[in-house]
Amino acid sequence: MDRMDKLRLQKLHSRLLQDIGVSDVLPILLQDGVLSSEDYEDIKSCCTRTKQTETLLFLLPKRGKRAYSCFCQALENSYPWLLTELKNLQITEEEEKKLAADKMYQPLTNEMVDMLRQNVQLVRRWHVLAHSLGMSAQRTQIQVQANLYMWDMEQCVLQLLEQWKSLKGNSATLGTLLESLRKEQFNDIADKLEEEFLQ
Repeated sequence: MDRMDKLRLQKLHSRLLQDIGVSDVLPILLQDGVLSSEDYEDIKSCCTRTKQTETLLFLLPKRGKRAYSCFCQALENSYPWLLTELKNLQITEEEEKKLAADKMYQPLTNEMVDMLRQNVQLVRRWHVLAHSLGMSAQRTQIQVQANLYMWDMEQCVLQLLEQWKSLKGNSATLGTLLESLRKEQFNDIADKLEEEFLQ
């Protein structure tokens, strides 16, 4: 999805969350191949209407170039006033910078952790990241547990990140993680995280 289209969805997020019922837009997105049947089930399994819409808005930017135009087409049928708002929405340079900065402070998500666990270079050298994140003491503890319970290195990465989030709280952000990844030359995974969660 185009960067500006992502920003429009972010700027209008509260209105979309408040007004949209996913049953009105999912059929078109499914029919056009923007969402998979698995996406559909994930959205519909959410227990509240708001959570369903939130999950849809989270998935859309990750579903390719056609996602925004197909979403607009779905809005045209059931929510024409929202489509008009989206089309007329202006994003100033200052707002663009603020939205980008806000994303740096987002907390670590399961999706981010999964991407990190799949990076072979990081998994092999997870202890280096632990030191950079200020988790040297925890690294030793995790290594002992890994030997005791026969964990693989992916599990060590998972434990490291879970403990980092628990210990650092609001400081355990995407921005802080990216800074540590760059510092230790894990540039490939840092690039992927930025592409997925910052653009």
